[in-house]
Amino acid sequence: MGVIPRDNGPHDFTHWNGKPYKPEAETIEFQDGTICKAPYKVSPVDGKTNAIPHDTNHVKKLAKNAIPAWDRRKHAYKDRACKYYQVIEYDPGVTALQVARQIDVCLACGHFVHLMGFPSQYALQNFHWSKEGFEAHLAVLPAKRFQAQDAEKRTESIKTGNKDIYDRYNIEEFCNHVHNDASTVSCAIMDAPVLKASPPLFMQSIDHAHTAYVAGGDDKYRKSIPIDVKKSEGWTLYHTGGYHTYNHFDSNGYATYVTIVDGAKCWVFGRHPDLPKCKNKDDYHSASAKVGAGTVKFPEDLERFYVWAVPGDILIQPPGQFHEVYTPIPTVSTGGHFYSFDTMHLSETAMYFNHNRRGVDTNFNHPSTSLTACLMMNSIKDRGPREYSKKGLMGLCMVVTKSKHYFRHFYLDPDHALKKMMQTQRALKKGRPDPHAKPPAEATTTPNPSQQEPPVTEVVLNEVMIDRAQALENARTLIELLKFDFDFGLSLDNKQTSQYAFKDGLFTPGETVFLTEEILSKLNAYVPLLPGEEDAFSSDYTEPEDGLDDDDDDLADEEEEEEDGSEYEEPVAKSLKRKAAATSRSKKGKGVAVPVAKKRKSASTSKASASKAAGPSNAKKGKSVVTPNASASNTAGPSNAKKRKAEGRLEAVAPKQPRLKIVLPARKPSTENDDEKGPGGDDEESDLTEIE
Repeated sequence: MGVIPRDNGPHDFTHWNGKPYKPEAETIEFQDGTICKAPYKVSPVDGKTNAIPHDTNHVKKLAKNAIPAWDRRKHAYKDRACKYYQVIEYDPGVTALQVARQIDVCLACGHFVHLMGFPSQYALQNFHWSKEGFEAHLAVLPAKRFQAQDAEKRTESIKTGNKDIYDRYNIEEFCNHVHNDASTVSCAIMDAPVLKASPPLFMQSIDHAHTAYVAGGDDKYRKSIPIDVKKSEGWTLYHTGGYHTYNHFDSNGYATYVTIVDGAKCWVFGRHPDLPKCKNKDDYHSASAKVGAGTVKFPEDLERFYVWAVPGDILIQPPGQFHEVYTPIPTVSTGGHFYSFDTMHLSETAMYFNHNRRGVDTNFNHPSTSLTACLMMNSIKDRGPREYSKKGLMGLCMVVTKSKHYFRHFYLDPDHALKKMMQTQRALKKGRPDPHAKPPAEATTTPNPSQQEPPVTEVVLNEVMIDRAQALENARTLIELLKFDFDFGLSLDNKQTSQYAFKDGLFTPGETVFLTEEILSKLNAYVPLLPGEEDAFSSDYTEPEDGLDDDDDDLADEEEEEEDGSEYEEPVAKSLKRKAAATSRSKKGKGVAVPVAKKRKSASTSKASASKAAGPSNAKKGKSVVTPNASASNTAGPSNAKKRKAEGRLEAVAPKQPRLKIVLPARKPSTENDDEKGPGGDDEESDLTEIE
């Protein structure tokens, strides 16, 4: 890795790879003197007309109106045009941790950060825009067809409402368009994965979300990291030249870092002048709506600043930062999303705005954000005594305790589903009759299995994972001990909102709080199981499953369910019926025949006699053994006995499938200003429930 010398411009992006790029397109000049080609895609109808004139006119307006955040040719840094733009130049004597602290301070103030001259982890030597180049340097699967957002279809969708704005290309087709058909394509591949996320070294001290997952916690049922979390940690973008991304902010209140691998980008960022003056969320919503995010409009009254990002540059923007990006030449960029404790007030405000306007202003959505906030909360104790932004901690507490105010759908937690399945399976195992138990002495007749009432197994399931319950209690503890005042009030649409983030201004971090060892000792308190709740990780659960051999004879048709007025069965319980039936067999090699709760295929009388002869050997295998005799028809039930006899076959009837009674804890009255439920389950919406 080496330091890439930075060309501070002005730049000439009218050529690419030594040749004129899109010569048919108009040449435009930005205020810093950089020239490039305007967006252009030849119409497939006549082969002459520009098919994306709206994009062309928009970028021409940008070139005229946007101001260089810092023009080195004219101004000293202290005289830069944008006061919320910060430059950090590489200094080998400054550690990654020190750089991280500088960045954190800037982001907490809502500043846009531009790092220059840092050693590149993406210095691609001998990189070529070809299938071989992408496969060798970026581990792209050559046959995979990527979803490419088409500029013409995107703009047309605003008029027509057609959501199909994508084409699909493999990387060879994409590169062929870039080289040979540049004027016929204007698109961006935004779903390209990275083989391994390799963020800059200082990111490990800023990104407090991914580190919270990796650090682990007290919930032994937490086994996985959501796929959207892994994808947010690192992604790559491939753009053809002349593609414009309209104004938006990144979803779920994420902060973002981007580095240029090859090519260049004009990164335009700004605010509405009313935004710093906001005193509450109504003001914030009004000012943010004027930005025109998620549209192709060009509001005239915005502050617009821009920087040219070239290989070696790293751009970092705070949560909720409105931005639009013009890519003048073919470009590969990589980056990631992250949360920081010091910017959670900005994340919370952006999430609240986006949720209430029912919009997603980015290419990606991250449904697991509610879980991420909980794990961040739980990681505070392991970070030890330290200073935090008070507003940042308050923002995190809001997201944890009032999650339904920020998310349209709650995260469908696979670890929670696995936990319920394991607990249900264990309850079924405990509820099985003991195959070694002898019948009572007074019993003189063998009961008819078909007439017996199936047993009922009660399963107590908690609607909350342990780590979520801990996070709720941690948030309440911090609110109480630190005496957080959220300044709740009613919004214009009669919703209860908090105005804490706007005290002294949204972009003023405000005071800090120090979490002492005494405070930290009260966090991550032990969460006991509910009364009757099973611990699926106890020792006897780890025994090998009974009778789970792979013999074809063990496969049987499932018995049709009968309407018996049983208790409500959750889907997870239904999915366990086949498993429960399999585990009801005797242990292999015990030589005990136990009926299974499945209907076996009917056998002829001769086959039944053969099974009688082979009974002992089959019993050793843990199989059910049926002895046909005169009473077999009675065992099969009087209604079908004659029919079965006429057909010349006998059939054994197993007892009914054991029923499951799912017990969910009763909900308690909700705590004031707190929408979530604690370990016993107060007023939180279930993880498995859609709120809208």
